[in-house]
Amino acid sequence: MSNNLIELKHDRVKRFFDEMIIKYETEYQNNKTITEKIYVSNLRRVLEAIPIILFMIAFCFGLIWFIESKPNYTGHRITDEVIKLANEGIIPLLVTFVSVIFAGWVNIKLIRAMTGTRPSVETREVTKTLSRKKYFTKIKAEMLYYVRYNLNYSIREDMLIFDKYGMVIGPDLSTNENKKVFSEAERKLEQKNEWHSRNQLS
Repeated sequence: MSNNLIELKHDRVKRFFDEMIIKYETEYQNNKTITEKIYVSNLRRVLEAIPIILFMIAFCFGLIWFIESKPNYTGHRITDEVIKLANEGIIPLLVTFVSVIFAGWVNIKLIRAMTGTRPSVETREVTKTLSRKKYFTKIKAEMLYYVRYNLNYSIREDMLIFDKYGMVIGPDLSTNENKKVFSEAERKLEQKNEWHSRNQLS
């Protein structure tokens, strides 16, 4: 009996794995994009604002340096007009005005963050796309259960072939033990097919 089991061609088993590949490939395409909620504290909001503040400070200092260097006229009409305004003291006045507005805005944000005018913790939704490797690693146990439930509970992980992403793609028939287990699964699928055929006829 065991020799007959080993000699089976495993056509139904192979067809099962072909259908399984299609099933899990379709599920990956439908579920690879996930939305996660992350929690953002007041401290994190303050830290996120620091690069913007530093950039604005560097911009203001750069503009002041440009004004103080008093460059010569270039002959380009627009550039010369800007230099003329700088020499007349209008741009320094604008820089001062913008700096005061910006400093006031930063202070308001910091005060709100520190005093809890806004919730101390807020949530943000982040959309991520899972790679094939991460997705199939995540559902590995589910795939193993699916194979064992439908074929044979004696099937172990080392009796299966996985692709480079971790998806189950077929049976490993390299040993007599594996051939015997999957031959039993072949018999099970054959009996299931016969049972369905009889029910349809009745």
